[in-house]
Amino acid sequence: MIYPGHDFEEQLYMSRLTTWLLYFDDMAHRMPSSLEAFQRNLITNEDDLEVMVTFRRLLADAYRLRDPISANLIVTSCMEFVTGCAIEGSKELSLMKVRETAASWPYFLRTRTGVAHAFSFMIFPRNLNFELSSYIQIMGDANLFIELANDVLSFHKENLVGETNNYVSNRAYTTGKSAIQAHKEIAEDVISAYHRICATLDKSQLEVWKKYANGHLAFHVAQKRYHLDEILSS
Repeated sequence: MIYPGHDFEEQLYMSRLTTWLLYFDDMAHRMPSSLEAFQRNLITNEDDLEVMVTFRRLLADAYRLRDPISANLIVTSCMEFVTGCAIEGSKELSLMKVRETAASWPYFLRTRTGVAHAFSFMIFPRNLNFELSSYIQIMGDANLFIELANDVLSFHKENLVGETNNYVSNRAYTTGKSAIQAHKEIAEDVISAYHRICATLDKSQLEVWKKYANGHLAFHVAQKRYHLDEILSS
């Protein structure tokens, strides 16, 4: 759905990676110490839980599918995501009161948990042989689109269970606005990023980007975990 023009190996890799990321996101509060230790154990080559070692192997596969720079960014993004999950799963930090003056805190945390590079550097299929220089300049906006579109589309799910430890709520609090106002502004940020990307890419890359963006949004709508069918059918 998100990577329609990619070969099967690329699609399988991203399906496996997405499954792992959803797993860590759901398990953050149950295994914070394992998430905290993941990066240290990886760098020092220490033993780890089998589940974490399996994830290591998946990260290593990125170097078979992408050039070294892209693969590096995919891997470091995933490592930051695991640390971000550890932050959210930390009892101390989850109980921390967000201060109104900490205006950059919401997006700092969002970029840790957004794992955007892992998705953005897989947008362009390897079989099209695009040069990295032909699309790397849109990656800042592509990451913003990926991260914030997720926030816009997952807010309903989080609101249903009364979750307020999310980007929309934190941004609303630090900007002195309501959650609905913040949600609207974030949606506008997503739209602006989309149009900047469209204005920057050449025609051949632009077609791929539009297919990805449509698939990214459709993925969220199709997933029952987001409960978006409740809104669309009302």
